[in-house]
Amino acid sequence: MSDTSLINIGELSKPATVLIEKVSSAIGVLYEPRRIRREAEAKADAALVEAESRIQIGELERRALTRFVVEQTREQKNIEDITTKALPNLNPGSDPSAMDEDWISDFFSKCRRVSNEEMQSLWSSLLAGEANQPQSVSKRTVDFVAAMDRADAETFTRVCRFSTNSLNETLIFDTSHQILADNGVTWADLSHLDAIGLIQLGSLTGFARMGFPEQVRIGLAGEFLEITLKENKGKRQIGTGEVTLTRIGRELRRFVQFEPADGFYDYCVENWSKDKNCTLSSPYPRIQLL
Repeated sequence: MSDTSLINIGELSKPATVLIEKVSSAIGVLYEPRRIRREAEAKADAALVEAESRIQIGELERRALTRFVVEQTREQKNIEDITTKALPNLNPGSDPSAMDEDWISDFFSKCRRVSNEEMQSLWSSLLAGEANQPQSVSKRTVDFVAAMDRADAETFTRVCRFSTNSLNETLIFDTSHQILADNGVTWADLSHLDAIGLIQLGSLTGFARMGFPEQVRIGLAGEFLEITLKENKGKRQIGTGEVTLTRIGRELRRFVQFEPADGFYDYCVENWSKDKNCTLSSPYPRIQLL
């Protein structure tokens, strides 16, 4: 096995190179698992020599030293895998050198034992997001993801399929609508996400976003929907349904990879067309997003 880096840093973009250097500075050597292993083995050998000079080392002690080497190697691999997955998501003009080293240290202390591919993808998205815009990913969100399991992440991803970048919000107008069941979202899922603090379930009156101009263009499922809003008590608002994202949910949604729910565009058209304060200017023909 080669003792060199897993990635040729010279072939990476400048932001990727800077991120690797920044992570290395914050947590130690990166992309050299063999070096970590050699150092761990050397420490283990030194400990053996020292112990044997005093007494004959016991089998329990040997197993403990072996476990230390295995654990350190596994954690190093997880750190490298997460960092590697983050590199393609870096913006060309980003400056990872502005990242806070305390944030990086805290980040990897939380994810170094994560080996699941899907969870690593989420962690890598958080790392890339912070590298692209330092101080945009709060430690509170990092702590929250550390407490999530794979099932939590999968459930939240399914709910995010009913959301739009234009509003950074979920659009679930009726929690009993068949479209939720058709896309794998149950009332139990929504209740669980509400309990752990990613969403908030509202009353039948629902939630709304305010402060919009008269004409609004919203991107839905890869298409545009034009809406003309009437004033209601001096304000223009858009109803968003019976579910809203919490602050952590809204931040975390930025880093979740998902496809829009099947039928999502028509579902939104159906509900907003019933709102007396909304006039749908161009639900059809549909305008494709490039």
